Order: sequence, then structure tokens, then C-alpha cells
Amino acid sequence: MGYVWPTNWDEMGWANQIKPVSTGTTVVDGSPNVFKDQATAMNSFDYAFPGQSGQRNNIRGDGYLNTNMNLSKTWKTIRNQSFQFRWQVFNVFNTHRFDVQSIQDEQDAGGFGNYTSLLTLPREMEFGGVYTF
Repeated sequence: MGYVWPTNWDEMGWANQIKPVSTGTTVVDGSPNVFKDQATAMNSFDYAFPGQSGQRNNIRGDGYLNTNMNLSKTWKTIRNQSFQFRWQVFNVFNTHRFDVQSIQDEQDAGGFGNYTSLLTLPREMEFGGVYTF
């Protein structure tokens, strides 16, 4: 339901699951989709009208995964001074985790279930040097 939860007589939910549906990230027309079969998924959801209980959090995402690494080397110089070289890599394996909160709802039948944003950022590297005296 995202941010709309039909517990009163004013709000209507957008995706009340009425049949089982299989999930798993697939590509539909070049866009990542949360459902394995978009047509079957469209028929598996209906509107939850105001006052109905509906469901909450019935579609789960892949979760969040991010691996960061740091490599450093320190060299001793003269008179108790040192130089340290650092290499930091964020999201080392460049994993893509899609944000389930961003999937398209039933109002857009062509893009139903399409992801529109990511939870993770692309791989980034950072180099640095520290001179201690």
C-alpha cells in the first residue's frame, strides 16, 4: 500500500492482493519488474475500498546489501614521521538493490510492478594520503 493505508472511510488502497502471485526481479520491456509475470500479477490485485482492512507489506524486496573495503599502507619517514596511502571502495561488488517502495501501482497498467529507484549507489572509489608529523 505504500503510504496509503485504507483504515478509514477517506483513503482507498491501491493494491489489495486477492490471488497468489510470484515475485522475483525480471526485466519487462527494458525495465526491472518485481513480478515474474506482469499480466498475471495485474489480475492478482484489486483496490481495497475505504473501510476494508486490506493488507500491509505483502510484497517484500530483495533486501539491502552493500560491501565496502579499505586498503592502506603506511611508510615510516624521517624523525618519527609517516605517510599513509589509503584506497577506499564503496559498494565493491556494484550490487543493485531495487527499492520496493518505488514500484508502479495499478493506475499505470503498462508499468505495473516496475521499479523506479534503487536502494544502493553505484561503486565509488576514493584515494587519500595522510602525512603525520
